[in-house]
Amino acid sequence: MFRVRIIICFCALFLSARIGRADETNQSWSFHAQNTDIVQYHPSFHADYTGPNSLHPINEVRETVSVDVLFGAKLWRGAEAHIDGLTWQGFGFANAHGAEGFPNGESFRVGTKEPNFTISRVFLRQVIALGDETEKVEADQLNLAADRPVRRLTLTAGKVSAKDIFDNNAYANDPRTQFMNWSLMADPAWDYPADALGYTTGAAIELNEPNWAARYGFFQMPRVANGVAEDPAYLRAWGMVTELEHRHKIHDHAGKIRVLAYLNRAHMGSYQQAVDNFERPANIVATRAYRYKYGFGLNLEQELTSDLGLFARL
Repeated sequence: MFRVRIIICFCALFLSARIGRADETNQSWSFHAQNTDIVQYHPSFHADYTGPNSLHPINEVRETVSVDVLFGAKLWRGAEAHIDGLTWQGFGFANAHGAEGFPNGESFRVGTKEPNFTISRVFLRQVIALGDETEKVEADQLNLAADRPVRRLTLTAGKVSAKDIFDNNAYANDPRTQFMNWSLMADPAWDYPADALGYTTGAAIELNEPNWAARYGFFQMPRVANGVAEDPAYLRAWGMVTELEHRHKIHDHAGKIRVLAYLNRAHMGSYQQAVDNFERPANIVATRAYRYKYGFGLNLEQELTSDLGLFARL
């Protein structure tokens, strides 16, 4: 017998503020700050069983707070450097356990009562022109306003979120300004390389043409699942991702199709081995070994009007 239970989550408060110099044609530097506060509640519900990784069946109120201070600067022709200082505090429901599509993309597996600080991003981006035609790039938290070559090669290296470069979507990409659910802000099948906060070190290369783009990235993996420390053994633990993007217009309305494939190798457990083992309760930690994980994703977005669009991830 299959049972479906619906848990209602209310976002009681969502605030976001940004400041920065976004009015220049070609910026030499930029400063941004953002603050997001989320309060969520779910009522109590019946559960036949509850474990340490279950959503708590009692009613629960949880809040998360994040503050980012970001600075970017132009270094030389085509080069930018960016740094992001992140302060976070709070918890998700059941410490971010118990829901496959978790309702708060701002909650981390390392929740904290007291505010914690980290340098979440520090990276260098180099753009190499492959042609004379240019296009306008609008300023945002991780980009300086500039006229960039349409045909270009972009190299990025440092500490980033793999989501900064891959699996973007105009309508569902950022839990601070769009959908908060983890399954909508990123492809849920892509176990993208990241520590417990969603960041890692690595490098990516992007080839951009007028109607298409190709991207490849190579990143560090955490030593253990949802851990903060990264595995220093690059030859044994790494995450690779490739993405192809096609851009088109339907009656002058822009659309994009992205196909993503990833291959990870890391010190991780096997659900099958844990279940096959006679030990109860099943212990996935005891099955950890260097093994592979791979997957594929399809990402679609289509503008319908200037104020309406649709998206899909598969």
